[in-house]
Amino acid sequence: MLWQDCKTHCEALGARLAILDTPAKLDVLLSDYNAGSLFSVQYFIGASYNNITSDWRWVDGLAIDPWFLTSYPVTGSSGVCLVWNDVDLLNQYSCSLTQPFICEKAGVTQGPITTTSVIPTTTTTTLISTTMISTASTVATTIIPSTTTIPTTTLTTPILSTILTTTPISTTILTTTTTTTTIIPTITTTTMPTTTAVPTTTLAPTSSPCPSPYIWKPAVSLCYKNYEDTEKWPDAKTMCTGYGARLAILNTAAKLGSVLDDYNASLLNNTEYHIGAQYVYGIGWQWVDGTAVDPTFLSNYGITNVSGDCLVWTYASLVIQDKCDASEKFLCDISV
Repeated sequence: MLWQDCKTHCEALGARLAILDTPAKLDVLLSDYNAGSLFSVQYFIGASYNNITSDWRWVDGLAIDPWFLTSYPVTGSSGVCLVWNDVDLLNQYSCSLTQPFICEKAGVTQGPITTTSVIPTTTTTTLISTTMISTASTVATTIIPSTTTIPTTTLTTPILSTILTTTPISTTILTTTTTTTTIIPTITTTTMPTTTAVPTTTLAPTSSPCPSPYIWKPAVSLCYKNYEDTEKWPDAKTMCTGYGARLAILNTAAKLGSVLDDYNASLLNNTEYHIGAQYVYGIGWQWVDGTAVDPTFLSNYGITNVSGDCLVWTYASLVIQDKCDASEKFLCDISV
């Protein structure tokens, strides 16, 4: 939505575009993003540049502290609004372009949270999700895992392992010696060791080579993430590189199908995404790592040689070609 439409939508929910007026609040969103709770890298928040007063204003009408803004790449000009993103935390963006957005409801009082202890009542500003984002982030609210007792007692879980126990067993052996007049019983005590083996349970490894919030697909060794910003193919390629990744190389039917499984499980929010291949005039189809795209792979999906075209993953055909300057959401992957 445009920034003004985002503002109207939040107000219709009884909320407002989020006022993130401290570094701590900006960091809370970054923590949620790194945990996979936010699906986009950038969101409109509740501030715009006021041409009349020549300053930045929050949606509640208060002026933004200029010293606060000096920590971020924000200058101010006509028609720009503030956005949160995962790189700068705070930046400016054209109000007339579309972005997902974050609403908040101010002054919400949250009661005690029960785990193995009681946490005192805290007044917080709670972010609420809208139809445009998939997040239920809470500003300044700490979630304590239910397996931890506050403040000092930590519950521990026994680990099953193999234990060999040697237990002495007392055994009595009766030996009888006979003479012509007297029977003298002799008692000999022997200690014999016995070994008891405790069965061992081996748990399958659950670790993933993917950093959060990337999705790990072990069956095809794919570590990828969907980004819901719409970008042209060259810009999407640059953004993936900036994230320490690359536009996703989905060079097998199995990898394409693995992404389709996640789409069917509602982990992807769109039907089409840029992936990392383009047609280079005089060379042919190439992945972003410089390797050629297998011609058999291309023929299986009816891909033809057209200058200025790039590959797109789609839920309907798995892979199609489209103009590189078409704006699409995109997939990044990390080579593992």
